[in-house]
Order: sequence, then C-alpha cells, then structure tokens
Amino acid sequence: MFSWAIPYYHFGVRAVLPVGSHFTGGIQVVNGWNNTEDNNSGKTLVFVGNVNSKKVTWSNNYITGPENTGTNKGWRNLYDTTLLLTPSDKFSAYINYDYGRNAFPSGGAAHWSGIAGAARFQMGSWFALAPRYEYFDDENGFQTAANPGHLQEFTITAEAKASQGVMTRLEYRHDWSESSNFFQKGLGRTSDHQDTISLAIIAFFGPKH
Repeated sequence: MFSWAIPYYHFGVRAVLPVGSHFTGGIQVVNGWNNTEDNNSGKTLVFVGNVNSKKVTWSNNYITGPENTGTNKGWRNLYDTTLLLTPSDKFSAYINYDYGRNAFPSGGAAHWSGIAGAARFQMGSWFALAPRYEYFDDENGFQTAANPGHLQEFTITAEAKASQGVMTRLEYRHDWSESSNFFQKGLGRTSDHQDTISLAIIAFFGPKH
C-alpha cells in the first residue's frame, strides 16, 4: 500500500459492524497519529467503510482529529481509499489514493496526496510477476521535510517456486525525486534517486498441499 501517507496509531478503541453481506462499517478512537507518545489531549476519530464482493473490494478510511503538538487547535484530516480487483486466480491488482490536510493553529494548512497501483500476473504454475508504481506529492514538505516533495517509485518483483515449500523472490526498485536530492547516498551525500535490488528465499515448513 501507499506507505508515505498512511498513519499509524499507538493506542485506540475500535468498533466494527457488518451491515448486510457486502458492507462493513467501523469507528476507532485513538490517542496519537504517527507518534510514539501522544502530543496533546485531543483524540482522533477513524471512520471505516468497506464494500466486499467475490472479485472486488473497496476500502475507505477517513481520519480526523487535533494532532498539532501541545494544542487541540487545528485538525488533521486524511482520506484513504483502495480498490482491490481479483478477477481470476491468474491476475490481481489494486489502486490506492490518499489525500491529507493539516490545519495549523496560527492559520494556513499543509496538503499532501498520493496514488499507487500494483498488479500481479501468475504466469504459469511456478512463476509470477508483480509491478508497482507510487507517486507522492508533499507540496508543503509536511510529511517528508522536502519542499516541495514530489517522490516516485517503481518496483518489479519476480517470484518463482523452485519446489513445493520453497519460493524465491527477486526485486528491483527505483526511487526518484522531481524536485530535490531527497535520498541519502553515502556519508553526507544526497541524490535525487536511489536503486535497490533484493533477493529473498522463503521456505515453508508444514503440511504439504
């Protein structure tokens, strides 16, 4: 999913209510947003609405509450939505969009948004290919401290099952910035891009299927 924009919480209370066979709604009350200790006395509300069917899942989250440090003035809002498509065993895909806004107590606000998409192609019984693309627009530098922060990444993952219970994944990822040298490249150096190659071998120990 879109990792740059989605918040995490360190404490909360959650209630989930299924409505019919295809919709689930919920609400959470949480202390903090993207911090390890609460930064004020206010609470943040998280509203959840998910629509499910056999081949399509549409997930929605709306998050709102006072999250400026030392005050309950100025609210932070985020809308996160993901459309997951699973039309067949050979293909699946998702698209994810986020929009956030933080109002400051002294006036004005910061905005950020992002979009991501990925697909997985099962090309035979032992090989799969999965591309992914993400774009993040942090126009005020609120999330990334880069002003303006226009960041992109593309990843391609090849997955091969060498034998039953053993899987190998080879992944290449390219990150780049349109506006600044955002990425660390050695001691005291930065760059407008970075490349990552990773290899994983996964073994499953358990009953054979």
